[in-house]
Amino acid sequence: MVISCSAVGCTNRQGHKPNVSFYLIPTRDEDRRRRWLAAINRKDWEPSKYSRICSEHFLQGQKSDDPLSPDYVPSVFAHTKSPARRRAVQSLEKFKVRQNLKKKKLLLSSRSEAAMALPDFSSEMSEMTTQLTENDMPEGITLWDLEELHNDMREMAQPNSTFEIISSESISEKSSSLGVEASLKASFLFGLVQVEGSAKYLNDTKTSKQQARVTLQYKTTTHFKELTMNHLGQGNMKHQYVFDKGLATW
Repeated sequence: MVISCSAVGCTNRQGHKPNVSFYLIPTRDEDRRRRWLAAINRKDWEPSKYSRICSEHFLQGQKSDDPLSPDYVPSVFAHTKSPARRRAVQSLEKFKVRQNLKKKKLLLSSRSEAAMALPDFSSEMSEMTTQLTENDMPEGITLWDLEELHNDMREMAQPNSTFEIISSESISEKSSSLGVEASLKASFLFGLVQVEGSAKYLNDTKTSKQQARVTLQYKTTTHFKELTMNHLGQGNMKHQYVFDKGLATW
């Protein structure tokens, strides 16, 4: 049996066009069946149980089982007048808008449900903060008394470091290369030359042309402090409750 479209003027048959589908005229839903027959608009015609309408008579190219959809009933026929076609197209556009809004609402609803299903991390953090507050543990505490820590310091000095410059030149050459202002500045900035000695030395250069040996020395001593570790005894601890409550361990 050849399946063909029952619409007036339509020559579509099954197998002639690959993207064309065929739908049986409704039989169970009397209201829908009545609307389909009114849309097909064939006079003195009683459809059989094999009568079908092809997908080209639906606005979106396929039948819809949604009563709110314009394609719940076929509406594209040769006999359909232009105003009716425009109304059908407008109805389709409105339906698409409603469908998009419905999808957005469903998406937002699913996201909200997913968010509610996640663990309440903010609540957990609040509980942790409450526990810390109840434990009365101050922020950034030092477990030992600061005064005891300072008393427990010992100071050690490293061996002296000596920096020495030896120069053997004529005093007249020295006086031309080193001025009083320069020596004073060096004295204050670096501590390499004694002010009184440099001034006396420069005064001597005016009257002497003999060779002289000049030695400049700079000595440093480095001191550093360290804890003797005697404070680490548990009896000297200022906040013993931190260990008693298990907030810290040895």
